[in-house]
Amino acid sequence: MELASLARAALGQGGGAMGRTAEQRIAQAVMDALFGSGTLERLLADETIENICVNGCDAVWIRRADGTWQPGAPVAASDTELIELVRTLAASVDGEERRFDRGVPRLNLQLPDGSRLFAVMAVTGRVSLSVRRHRFPAASMDDTGHHQRRTSR
Repeated sequence: MELASLARAALGQGGGAMGRTAEQRIAQAVMDALFGSGTLERLLADETIENICVNGCDAVWIRRADGTWQPGAPVAASDTELIELVRTLAASVDGEERRFDRGVPRLNLQLPDGSRLFAVMAVTGRVSLSVRRHRFPAASMDDTGHHQRRTSR
């Protein structure tokens, strides 16, 4: 990994090693930049989170499955970056890019994990979004019928 090479080079030149925490922050920032959804991606990966409410890049609230609300870390460095984040998410769903701009200031989509994302801009003071995760897995009639056939034998 590149960070390990930098640490060896710094030590070889008599410098100090980068702390583990700093190394983790840099690695996370690189991952956030590569995968496009930054801090929001970590929130989406946390299965204990049921709702994510964002009103501007730095006003973030999360609701856990146990019903408790808590403030979250900023999901972008600026509202402009948050708009780009929403556009990136919109482009990654179904392989079809959906507009999110002043001409189409609302976006409603289903994320790959089944969560629903709604975002709005230009008609509000700041860009806002909410993500609602379904706590129960989706089931279809086919799933139910298959289960009944297996258990009725």
